[in-house]
Amino acid sequence: MTDPFDDLDRETVTRIGDAIVYQPGGGAALNPPITAWVDHSDMDIGFGGVSAVAGDASLQVRKIDVVAPVKTDIITLPRTGQSYRPTEIKQDKSGRYWFIMLKLVPL
Repeated sequence: MTDPFDDLDRETVTRIGDAIVYQPGGGAALNPPITAWVDHSDMDIGFGGVSAVAGDASLQVRKIDVVAPVKTDIITLPRTGQSYRPTEIKQDKSGRYWFIMLKLVPL
């Protein structure tokens, strides 16, 4: 028997998530592309009135789709057409998703 929450997560992210190209360790891309929740905005952190950009974008991806993300992975976001590398990888509170902070890969 499958977990009903896994089925609901899969259906929801498939229907309204963003398709991404995920290359584990910078190698061959996962095929077919996977879907994730993507935030294309900069992630700013503040230090006593001064802020710094901690990441260029972030995403949440189901752990069943990406089993073990690492900082050498390359993620291409089709909306921007640019490639990113993870800078920070955390598990969400439900234990079903990875939260990954991304930094633009220099050209």
